[in-house]
Amino acid sequence: MRSRSNSGVRLDGYARLVQQTILCYQNPVTGLLSASHEQKDAWVRDNIYSILAVWGLGMAYRKNADRDEDKAKAYELEQNVVKLMRGLLQCMMRQVDKVEKFKHTQSTKDSLHAKYNTATCSTVVGDDQWGHLQVDATSLFLLFLAQMTASGLRIIFTLDEVAFVQNLVFYIEAAYKVADYGMWERGDKTNQGIPELNASSVGMAKAALEAIDELDLFGAHGGRKSVIHVLPDDVEHCQSILFSMLPRASTSKEIDAGLLSIISFPAFAVEDVNLVNVTKNEIISKLQGRYGCCRFLRDGYKTPREDPNRLHYDPAELKLFENIECEWPVFWTYFIIDGVFNGDAVQVRKCWVLWLCKNLGHCFTYLLPLDKLSQNLVNCRNNYFIYLPVSLQFGQGSARAGCLCFTWYQLGRFSGAGGSTSEKASLTWLAAGCWPLAGSSGGLLACSVVLHMASLGFSQHCSLWAVRLFTWWSSCPKCKSRSCQAFLKLWPGIGRVPLLLHSFV
Repeated sequence: MRSRSNSGVRLDGYARLVQQTILCYQNPVTGLLSASHEQKDAWVRDNIYSILAVWGLGMAYRKNADRDEDKAKAYELEQNVVKLMRGLLQCMMRQVDKVEKFKHTQSTKDSLHAKYNTATCSTVVGDDQWGHLQVDATSLFLLFLAQMTASGLRIIFTLDEVAFVQNLVFYIEAAYKVADYGMWERGDKTNQGIPELNASSVGMAKAALEAIDELDLFGAHGGRKSVIHVLPDDVEHCQSILFSMLPRASTSKEIDAGLLSIISFPAFAVEDVNLVNVTKNEIISKLQGRYGCCRFLRDGYKTPREDPNRLHYDPAELKLFENIECEWPVFWTYFIIDGVFNGDAVQVRKCWVLWLCKNLGHCFTYLLPLDKLSQNLVNCRNNYFIYLPVSLQFGQGSARAGCLCFTWYQLGRFSGAGGSTSEKASLTWLAAGCWPLAGSSGGLLACSVVLHMASLGFSQHCSLWAVRLFTWWSSCPKCKSRSCQAFLKLWPGIGRVPLLLHSFV
């Protein structure tokens, strides 16, 4: 039995950080999280990723419950997760008529909405005023509903809700032939409101169908009526279509960085290692730049030539965005996590150093300034990009996950020795949920998770190094110059690179 000083006290520190960076923004009525201070709507995808930190911390408390108050804290955190997931469920159940219609029409006007009002769970825009049909978002909800239920959470209460979840399975089971607006909510590359078949949606649907098949939503208290069923043919159809599409993302997109979410974390939907490597190499060769990866070629989002007042582009407008696409360093964190799971030390170290040196550890968007548009566009990406502090929740979350995974990798825990799969998963979710909010708080939480890894029965050597890392990082909260030097001494393998420790935040 672990002493209170070795686990419980540290978990209390993590709980305070989670409260300050995530739970304080949770609506007390609906349980939903707004996208940002400026954008008060709640996106389905963002909410799911954000609450993973709370779920991971709750599992850590449950595993290390030395006292009654630890069990109480675990229950409290788990109920916060349940509240958010049930909030999303209520948003969707209010559109049950759309789900019934969609099974027959598969029309974009009959799809579930992608975002909702944080305070009321109601819709915020009309059916034709946004790219609502996003099969990957609904699939992500079902994927983590299955994982959370399997971990012991009771999210579904009644048979009516079981029936609705079964309807959601029917909603996504035809993903292999449904054209949607995809991960970027814009449809095809021309951004004229035209949906198309997206490999990222097909892959996420495949992962969700496999995860929820034959799952009892009432857990140990259920029976045959609360079990979800999936037709094996639907999974096979998704798999065959996915394999036939990759490495292409869709009809209009030859490649898309969003495919990283299905060939690796979190879906792991592709079993063919060769196909995974081909897709990954295509992303690197065609989309990677100095500061990150473009979402796809000729992507006009956030570029200075895009008109922010229009939802869609003109037919001949796409050419204007060639060679000036914004670069997103968040995709390097996907490569970090992928390298950790595959044991690729070179990929992990390379992407980690790139992310720190180029982006100071943050997930900025890099765009071309207006005064450089008249110059040679071929060399724009290499010389003139400036950063725009656009903070996407899923981007910041992946960044924190990358921080943790690299740290854990350096401490030797992902090499196979020590640490169960559930422990690795819960800690990854904990770091991933340091989402959008405070950079320093998020970095502190990532450091704290390293301490927690050491407290879970790992080696004393790991514990000592983790404590040294935390101490050095926090020695100078403002300039962190002393922490920088200590950081370079701690990991001599990258000590030759001129890093600053505030990049770790």
